[in-house]
Amino acid sequence: MTHLAHIQHRTDWLVGIPVSALLVAGAATGTVPFSLNETLGFVTGALAVWLLVRESIWTWPAGIANAGFFLVLFAEARFFADSALQLVFIALGAWGWWYWRHGATGRRSRPIARVRLSEAAVLAALVAAASYGMFLYLRSVGDSAPLADAVTTALSLAAMWMQARKHVENWLVWLAADAIYIPLYAVKGLPLTAVLYVVFALMCVKGWRDWRRTIAARGSRPWQHGAVLGKFLPFHTGHEHLIRTALGRVRNLTVIVVARRDQPIPGAVRGRWIEEAFPDARVVVLDQHDVGLADDDTAGWARETIRAVGRAPDVVFKSEDYGDAWAEAMGAEHVLVDRRRRTVPISATRIRRDPLDVVRAGAESTGKTTLARSLAERYGTVWNPEFGHVYSWFRERPADEWDSWTTGEFVEIAQTQNWYEDFMATQASRVLFCDTNAWTTGLFHELYLGERSPEVDRFAEREYDLAIVCDPMTPFEQDEFGARRDGPHRVAMHEAYLEHLDTTGTPYVVVAGTHARRMQQATAAVDALLAQPLAA
Repeated sequence: MTHLAHIQHRTDWLVGIPVSALLVAGAATGTVPFSLNETLGFVTGALAVWLLVRESIWTWPAGIANAGFFLVLFAEARFFADSALQLVFIALGAWGWWYWRHGATGRRSRPIARVRLSEAAVLAALVAAASYGMFLYLRSVGDSAPLADAVTTALSLAAMWMQARKHVENWLVWLAADAIYIPLYAVKGLPLTAVLYVVFALMCVKGWRDWRRTIAARGSRPWQHGAVLGKFLPFHTGHEHLIRTALGRVRNLTVIVVARRDQPIPGAVRGRWIEEAFPDARVVVLDQHDVGLADDDTAGWARETIRAVGRAPDVVFKSEDYGDAWAEAMGAEHVLVDRRRRTVPISATRIRRDPLDVVRAGAESTGKTTLARSLAERYGTVWNPEFGHVYSWFRERPADEWDSWTTGEFVEIAQTQNWYEDFMATQASRVLFCDTNAWTTGLFHELYLGERSPEVDRFAEREYDLAIVCDPMTPFEQDEFGARRDGPHRVAMHEAYLEHLDTTGTPYVVVAGTHARRMQQATAAVDALLAQPLAA
């Protein structure tokens, strides 16, 4: 999204939300001359078309809600044909929602396309036949506008079918229907609905222009089928640049995630991260144990790539030189993207072999969080907050009741802390600062419940490049829960940290004094860590 588009997107929300809220509030209190159902239909209808213009899948649930409100509105107004049509819209909405997500072979989301001439001819014939049939029926039951009702119903059904299939011409069919709907609803005594269809018509013009631009941009891509293959361990901003570049050059992109059972982040998790970041890419998780391939089996990886893509790709994208042999084995072109890491200075190999995870350790109220935040700002990276603190906000029992805590809660905290650490590693630049870790969660289990827990400790088997231990002589400060307790246990926790770090061989530095002094000591240790040569 461009900066200008982002501003427009945000402006739409800033204007749309308060206007919608005022309309609904006015209808609910009787201060505007519209019923609540008509107002809710107006709001959900405008939202559905706005989302459709932006090619958002959430247009379908919004449209289903819109049809529900209009079903009631038209039934109350005794427009039974219009009311029955909403049932069809709800069914088509459910189908369209599914079809956008699953109805495109080899893709996670269906691309915008032009309607084929043969399909357009069939739809035109069906619209004509349906219009004539409904006209005869509606005239026989005394409908006030049988021809207009029949034509708009047939056009709406055709437009919705085309919308589900993401045919750009759906906007023209909707425009034709809106041109009839606007005066029709004004005559039927539904002025707000008539205004809504004026808004629809304006949005249709924008949708028609935007979707045509999308097709034109995709048509400028020189290759049909492309592939990206890697471990994505972890998935980081360099990978995002690689995939974004590939999507801009091909019409259909398959991203292959190579997974092994001994990897710390499951392949399915990495695959979901990529799917969420790039819904237009098809993501395939390939288990290296199942296919039985060694890392250097170029011919084997080429064979599995062809199987994953469904054909030999036209082009492959890599950030390493070995992509040449892989591409050659498939008869594909190779595009080398940011080999020297100048655009995005980050490498998954560096993260995996020397992840530069820095954890802050220390007893309660020793300034760990403040230090973590300051260090992340100093090095232009991110920090991983303490999930246990967030968890405490949502406990049913007060956090300061130590004996009310359970082992299950500590397991959940440790597990989530690790997950969040893995996620934040994908956003980090050079180094990730962790406010705490799962081993510390186990230490609090011992403090609160009197013993260590094997269930919690199984999440603590992680290695860190550096631990920054805050001296316990920092003046004690209570937290907002009143859960902290000053006393000898703070020194005992400090000593437990040092013993654990000595046992595991984790490098550490103890920082003490004022915040400025602790920052100076911590920065010196981190600078020394970053100055170490990359692992081979």
